[in-house]
Amino acid sequence: MSTTNPKKEDKEDEQGEVEVEVEVDVNSNANAGPTTTNETSKDPPRKLGSAKSSGMDASVLRVKNVNFTVGKGDKAKQILQDINVKIKWGHVLALMGPSGAGKTVLISTLTLDALFGRATGSVTLNGVDLTDTMFKQHAYVVVQNDKLWPYLTCRETLTYAGELFDIANGDRQVLDEAVTAIIHKLGLDICADVRFSGLSGGQQKRLSLGLALLKSPTLLFLGTYRMNK
Repeated sequence: MSTTNPKKEDKEDEQGEVEVEVEVDVNSNANAGPTTTNETSKDPPRKLGSAKSSGMDASVLRVKNVNFTVGKGDKAKQILQDINVKIKWGHVLALMGPSGAGKTVLISTLTLDALFGRATGSVTLNGVDLTDTMFKQHAYVVVQNDKLWPYLTCRETLTYAGELFDIANGDRQVLDEAVTAIIHKLGLDICADVRFSGLSGGQQKRLSLGLALLKSPTLLFLGTYRMNK
């Protein structure tokens, strides 16, 4: 997946690495890799309720020379080729491209979930390799298909997750306040006491996002959202 030259608005850091500020074509033809955009938030991310910060407010995610190949020998096929990205704290990076461009594969690779092929290159957070342990501590993934506990309500799901994340250090009142704040922020008040299996697709997706907000991770990965037809 060869990259084209970025637009004039792009900036280079001291090491000559491009920091993506505007849309950049990751491949010169429409059937290849995804497109990335990087937007800077006007305001820094706000901590919601009692959610704990990971203490990495100046974090930098670097992806260098990432490649991904499936198959072996004559049947080997390279899905990702020489992906290089730098993302600073407070920035949003969007991957855009047609079906089959490799968006999901790239997300799976960055989230250490691409077990169906061979990945090479490096992914670091503040210069430290993004290992499984570090990922669990500082990152969260909202997957494409929502798979939460079907018999728990929105409030019960968030409360259970908050206890697992230990966001309130055992203080139930603080946890309840954080859960209520997220329910209100995501517009789930009307279905706060409805089981997950009874929620609409949009409500299920917002609940999944609520779990991420509850954890307040340094890195948040959002899978592709497909609307039901």
